[in-house]
Amino acid sequence: STYRMGDNPSCRDGPPLTIDWKPCSETKFDLDTYEADRQVKRREKSELAISPNRRRRMLWNRGYSTEQMDRRTEQVQRAKKSIVKSRQRKKAVE
Repeated sequence: STYRMGDNPSCRDGPPLTIDWKPCSETKFDLDTYEADRQVKRREKSELAISPNRRRRMLWNRGYSTEQMDRRTEQVQRAKKSIVKSRQRKKAVE
């Protein structure tokens, strides 16, 4: 799998990443059975986070420009503000 610049508004700072992949095969599992049989402990959320500087370096190495990363960061911040406003309006109506 590879990665590319994403658009997830949950990214707190800097440009988000997303996984870019194509499945090589398909296998179906019962989710409850899979989770019950897991041997490896799930990683903590903090262990999954990638710092903004590291994401920028990763994207730079993929050929993204600083301008592209800054533009995407601004788009994500605007989307996040829009979501917050929408939630506030919804609460005001309730």
